[in-house]
Amino acid sequence: MPTNIECFDLLTGRIFADLYDQFPIPHLLTNDEFSFYLLGMDPEHPIEPMFEGRQEAVHFFFATTQWLIEAGYISSVNQFGEGSEVVLTAKGLEALKSVPSSLSRETLGSQLVEAAKTGTVDQLKALAGDAIGAGVRLGVNWVSSIT
Repeated sequence: MPTNIECFDLLTGRIFADLYDQFPIPHLLTNDEFSFYLLGMDPEHPIEPMFEGRQEAVHFFFATTQWLIEAGYISSVNQFGEGSEVVLTAKGLEALKSVPSSLSRETLGSQLVEAAKTGTVDQLKALAGDAIGAGVRLGVNWVSSIT
């Protein structure tokens, strides 16, 4: 089984891809959709199963979205029993609009959308880590500029 960090990166990459593709329209993230994804049961986004049971996958999905909200990458517009309607925050959008220092001139967000569509799991995980890092750097740069 993959580590929690690997699962987090993959799930975060998929969430960021969906939100970037839909921005600025809020997107409903449901525990059914994302637990099936983590269990390898989503026919549109086939992956190797990350968890053995649905309960564990749902719990992980909720923990991940809660962390992304608390870290300031996404904002919850509405809460429902089965999920949350969320949108990227300014921090999340700026992180995804950044262009990594690689040879590509595409934004992290557009690369995430493409990786999610093609099912490139390793790239999705790596890009999610890049996006989180870009958000952290944005926060550090902002704090440095006011001190």
